[in-house]
Amino acid sequence: MMVMEVVTICGLTFAIAALALGFGALYPQFETENAAQIPTSFGGLSSCMATIALLGAVIFVLWQAVVPVRPIRLPGAAGGGRRLDDRVVRRSRRAVRGGYGAAALIGLRRIERFEF
Repeated sequence: MMVMEVVTICGLTFAIAALALGFGALYPQFETENAAQIPTSFGGLSSCMATIALLGAVIFVLWQAVVPVRPIRLPGAAGGGRRLDDRVVRRSRRAVRGGYGAAALIGLRRIERFEF
């Protein structure tokens, strides 16, 4: 369980950084006088909401992966729980890679359009 937690946190770090980069490229705020205005702009709030949605999705996927390992046993019930389902692990990896790749591609295309 500890290894899964560490891998998840490391993966989320890169995914959240990619989301911030992507939203920063989509909704730049170069003309602000105060740096506190950036997180309250449309891009900043969208980035925060997307990050919360990503965290919720990852927590849901991990919950789906852990529940079969530690089943709730009713009194008098026989048998044990199922093993960790490999399909859930593969789906979560694909989702994180897909989200990271999409955010990175959108951000890079948007950055290429800028004229400095």
